[in-house]
Amino acid sequence: MQLEKKTSVNIDMPTIAPATTPVTPANPNITITGTEIVTIDPTTKAATGTGNYTGFGLYAGKGAQISAKNNNIKVVNGGTAIASVGKSGSTPSVNSRIDLSGTATNAGGTVEYDGKGYALFSSEGGEIDLSYGTLTLRGSSTGYSRDVTAATQPITLTDTKINVFSNDVIVANLTGVTKFNTNGSYINGNAANTIGTYIPITKITNTEGGTTYNGYKYTVFDDIDVNVDSNIDKADTTGSGGTTPSDSYIFTRRLQLQNSRINVISGNTVKAHLNTTEINDINSKLTVPVGLDVSASGNSKNNTTTAINVQNGATITVDRTDSGNGGVGAYVNYGKVHNEGKIEVEKTTPNDHAVGIYATNGTEVNNDTTGTS
Repeated sequence: MQLEKKTSVNIDMPTIAPATTPVTPANPNITITGTEIVTIDPTTKAATGTGNYTGFGLYAGKGAQISAKNNNIKVVNGGTAIASVGKSGSTPSVNSRIDLSGTATNAGGTVEYDGKGYALFSSEGGEIDLSYGTLTLRGSSTGYSRDVTAATQPITLTDTKINVFSNDVIVANLTGVTKFNTNGSYINGNAANTIGTYIPITKITNTEGGTTYNGYKYTVFDDIDVNVDSNIDKADTTGSGGTTPSDSYIFTRRLQLQNSRINVISGNTVKAHLNTTEINDINSKLTVPVGLDVSASGNSKNNTTTAINVQNGATITVDRTDSGNGGVGAYVNYGKVHNEGKIEVEKTTPNDHAVGIYATNGTEVNNDTTGTS
């Protein structure tokens, strides 16, 4: 459904006997299947995919208002599931809005998205409310975007449950982030501004039909400073199964860092003493334990924006606790490594082929006079 120009429509699910209040159906009552947009070669008539998709569940623009409570909406291969864009041109202007919310006693709607875009898309003041509802993410989808510097958020997710049923899901795109501290998992130097402020981390379920999807990420950080100001144990699984996640769990398993500077602060240790099962659980593409790793991104203009810095008095310790190739202390792809502290590999259970610092693609290494590796 597409609605524009300050019009309003109500498509709330009605109360169906014997129920006395509206109930969101268990199966989708609105299903949309999109398609990839292609270009056609004028000579050969061959179709080439663009990577962009068309199709959506609900769209409100130019101040339109859609009330869609207790609907179960499923979108596959669409550009987005729910989109709210812009505001009316009249005075006073009215923001576009899509309301799928419920209450603490009556669950909201369900939105399921299997695609490569945002499940919930808002821009230019458009609002979406999925409070007390359910958001299910599949494929290579991103749940939504939030600007951490904004005073008010256009997408409301009060007590919203999030199902993550793909290893390629990113729950949220957080913009406006310049710094992340591991001690408390907080953003931009404000200890009260934790990552849980923007992502309902205790409301996420990642197991369906006996399959657990451990590869998903809360968010991707690009071009920020990451201060490791707490001890990190990569074997810590506190946070699986819906429990409140530890700082180690968040840093190790739920953040993707790229084109960023990771600073291990003096007095803190990053510990990666892992067996094969634990390595695969953290990242199925890894074959050895890794203390810290970071790579440049498409936003990297040179090798100065990607780095691992180990301060004097800080430690990275890596050990494979079963048989197999030894681990890597610090890995940087197109950046810098500055070690003033200690990088230890395979000290407890010696394995062959261990590497203290793995620098590739023009990475510069400074193993300072106080640094050991």
